[in-house]
Formats: sequence, structure tokens, C-alpha cells
Amino acid sequence: MSENPNNDSVGFFGIQASKHYVLLNDSLGPIPWVLFELLELFNWVFILNLGIGLFNLLPLKPLDGGHMLEILLTYKFQEKLVKQFVNALSAVMAMIVIFTIIANFL
Repeated sequence: MSENPNNDSVGFFGIQASKHYVLLNDSLGPIPWVLFELLELFNWVFILNLGIGLFNLLPLKPLDGGHMLEILLTYKFQEKLVKQFVNALSAVMAMIVIFTIIANFL
């Protein structure tokens, strides 16, 4: 936390979107800067893939997590009860996701 540039009485959180690398020796030329940019690109690709994969595991029926939950529950419970439970859970999870998206814009 640092000092707010607009108001000294309140704190200020800064967000760093990229790292600032400093080369001690410029003898390598421009090649290391390309590597740093690729490293940053791979970092964002990793974060996006992780987020998409975790979202896909939510217990919503059209997603893989909903199908996996349904298959796991059919080993212990009747299929009719499992379908009702998974559909109800999918509806609740869909409402939570929709509410989260809407609340983000408010």
C-alpha cells in the first residue's frame, strides 16, 4: 500500500500488469526483451486457461462438472433422484454465476 497521488489522506493500492525488467548488461542486444514479453504472454495464457478449466468444473449441467457429478451420484442413488438433484444444483449455480456477473457491473 502506498500514498494516493490524488489524496494524501487515503491509501492507494496499485496494480501491476507487467513486470519491469532491467538488464544489467546490454551486451545481449534486444533478444532478452523478446523473451520477457513471451514470458508475460505465457503467464496470461496460463491464467486464462486455469480460469476456463476451473469454470468448466462447476457443477452446472451443460458443463463437464455437472456431467461428472451426475455420473458419480448414479453409483449410490437412483437415477430419478440424481437427475432432480443435479438439475436443482445446476439452477442454483447458474443463478450464482449470473448474480456475480450482474453484481460486477453494479
